[in-house]
Amino acid sequence: MDFIASVVPSNGSVSQVNFVSGNTSVVTVNPAADTTVTYQTTATGVSVGSTTVRAGAIMSGAERCVDTSTITVTPPGPWWQVVDADVQTNGDLRSKVPIGLYFGLPGLGGFPGVAKYGDSTSLSSLNVSAKGWLANSRYVIQNNKILNYAAFSHMVPADIVINSVPIGSVSGDYFKNNGEASSGYYWFKYDATQFHLDLHITSLMNLGNRKVILFVDGADVYFEGDIKVDEGQGFFLVISNKNIYIDSKVTGLQAVFLADQGFYTGTGDKQLHVKGSVAAWGQVHLQRDLGAAKNADTPAEVFEYDPSLYLLYPSKLSVYKMRWKEVAP
Repeated sequence: MDFIASVVPSNGSVSQVNFVSGNTSVVTVNPAADTTVTYQTTATGVSVGSTTVRAGAIMSGAERCVDTSTITVTPPGPWWQVVDADVQTNGDLRSKVPIGLYFGLPGLGGFPGVAKYGDSTSLSSLNVSAKGWLANSRYVIQNNKILNYAAFSHMVPADIVINSVPIGSVSGDYFKNNGEASSGYYWFKYDATQFHLDLHITSLMNLGNRKVILFVDGADVYFEGDIKVDEGQGFFLVISNKNIYIDSKVTGLQAVFLADQGFYTGTGDKQLHVKGSVAAWGQVHLQRDLGAAKNADTPAEVFEYDPSLYLLYPSKLSVYKMRWKEVAP
């Protein structure tokens, strides 16, 4: 922040303005003296608290007038970051990125993603990424086709074996050790339309090289443990027509998530790292807060694009486009 001396004698010439922080453990100033015509300094917060910055105008070698300003330093708030990933929202895009850091970082390809928003954003070309890629651009639904739970569930071919998930709670190992494969994937469905009980996955899900697709119908799904796959071999996709909740103790997720309603990262003070992607037709709720000390340079949530998951994405759930073209016989 800049502090500008506002009291300057109406007669005579000011040679410089000196600046002093009332408490350097809260705020420091640089420069301590300014001889330019702007007469300003930068006050930098060191710790949470309040103090004053004093400005004294020098004329003819002596201090002729003084002004002070009170500066309050508040704790840095939580923020989030993406790696090698595009971000798209038709609403607001906000992240309280600390000064000197970026919202989007480059991945293995050497480039950050593009951040796109529909309404407003707290980001700028200076902090969105080193490339400054920030676009006011809405997502347009093509041909009124919303890619939600209903759309994906209708794509599943009739010959696919669907494995039923028990109502209530299951361990993460359930998806590793049960089910019959179809077309190289294990297709599971949790149907709560009659019982109205949410699905709780109560422990770590380590799928190894297994490729799993989970549909959750009529229930929220709670992940209470990390999700791991063998990179380039394992795959996990969850599609829910309600909400997806992540427990506060979860720190790592290698998966693709789609929720018709909301995606909740869980209230907690541990960083959540999602390697894959998250999409929610309602809202992504960023709930982590690492605390003032860590928030200063560490994001509470990190979303990293993983190309290996998309190479393993099931073709059965792909949107096919057909183009008719007349050719000469």
